[in-house]
Amino acid sequence: MSNPVSALVAVLLALAVAFTFAWALGAMRARARGRTEREQLGAALEASEAVSAALSEEALFLSAVLSAVDAAIVIFDRKGRVRFVNERFTAFFGVPTVEVVGRSLDALHARIAPCFVDAQAFQRVAEVEERRRLSEGRPTRTATPSALGATAGAGGTGTTDEQELAVATPVSRMLRWSTRPVMQESRRVGVLSLFRDVTAERDAEVAREALMRELASQARTDTLTALANRRAANGALATEMERARRYGRPLSVVIFDLDHFKEVNDRHGHEAGDKMLVAFAEVLQATARSTDVVARWGGEEFLAIVFEADAEQARVFAERVRSGLRDRAPLSSLRGERRVLTVSAGVATLAPEDDAESLLRRADRGLYAAKEAGRDRTACAA
Repeated sequence: MSNPVSALVAVLLALAVAFTFAWALGAMRARARGRTEREQLGAALEASEAVSAALSEEALFLSAVLSAVDAAIVIFDRKGRVRFVNERFTAFFGVPTVEVVGRSLDALHARIAPCFVDAQAFQRVAEVEERRRLSEGRPTRTATPSALGATAGAGGTGTTDEQELAVATPVSRMLRWSTRPVMQESRRVGVLSLFRDVTAERDAEVAREALMRELASQARTDTLTALANRRAANGALATEMERARRYGRPLSVVIFDLDHFKEVNDRHGHEAGDKMLVAFAEVLQATARSTDVVARWGGEEFLAIVFEADAEQARVFAERVRSGLRDRAPLSSLRGERRVLTVSAGVATLAPEDDAESLLRRADRGLYAAKEAGRDRTACAA
């Protein structure tokens, strides 16, 4: 009996040893797996932290870039909530970031609308345009003609892509506003609104336009007397001659020449001569009708284009100018002298065969006749 018992004991011992070895081996493998898993988890955590740090750094970088842009930026998500505004936004509208981030599109509009010169016009355009951006997947017009109509009177103008609106507070400026959908591949994920300060640009444009008008005016105006110059008078004469012939109405021209003008210039200088020219220009302008054209023709000569006036009517006009000049207070004392201004005039009326040159030539002949007859008078040319 001892042999079977011994054999059983031996088997049990062998199984115990095997089990113990297997358990020890399993434990060793479990510890190895645990160590590996911990190492993998640690590596994953480190990678996650690196990714988070990179994303945070990227977000800070993008925020810094957007804040450096010379425009106020507002970014909405696809639900119309404000996700980001840059520092320029606060500078342009005086609204702290904390008051708008996370707010709805309507809340943002209500907050900044009072800053605009025409708040209602801004809100009308905003309601139409930014809501459209939130519901569409591609850029379209920023402002429709109907939406812009109310803005034009408030210093705003619109184009197919942009809208210009005047801001009164916190600082008066002109902003150019545009909105665009933010797309991720073919999916709309939000809306970007930009407000760019174009005040300096608009001021420069206004200054350029004023300068161009001034230059255009100077090109057609005599700087001393502020009357039309010869170039402008020639253009006006051609126009009036065509009109007179089209409607069968009379037209006359009068050439005036200040008497003894060269003597005044020679004895008393150009300043005294300039005073004579200005004095006569004032009388001529005051005597002429609004339909007449009066101009400095050159030197001491002046031209009047008298619309719907025959020879006698033009002569009466010239006499009124001449009398008005004589009745004017004498020119300031010139080295002790007191001089009364006088003028001679020649009149010519448009004839069927006349062109501008022949009409003016006949008026000049009349002027010559008045000078020959003793000056300070009017003569009509045949």
